[in-house]
Amino acid sequence: MRDILKDALSRGYDAGISIEPHMVVVFHDAQSKSNNEDAMRKNYVEYGRRVESMIQEIVTLKKMPANKS
Repeated sequence: MRDILKDALSRGYDAGISIEPHMVVVFHDAQSKSNNEDAMRKNYVEYGRRVESMIQEIVTLKKMPANKS
C-alpha cells in the first residue's frame, strides 16, 4: 500500500482514498464468527489513522530536499 500511495502522490494525486480494512471480520465469509461492532469500529479507526500517518510521512519526505552525499 505504501508503494501505491507513494506513486500516486508523486504523480500529483490529491483526491480521496477509500479504505476497507477486513482484519476483524471477513464480510463475504458466511462462516466468519466475528460480529462485534465495537471491535470492527475500533479496527476501522485504527486502520484509518495508520493510513493517514503513512500519507503524512510520504508527503513530508516528498518535501525534503534530496540528500546530496
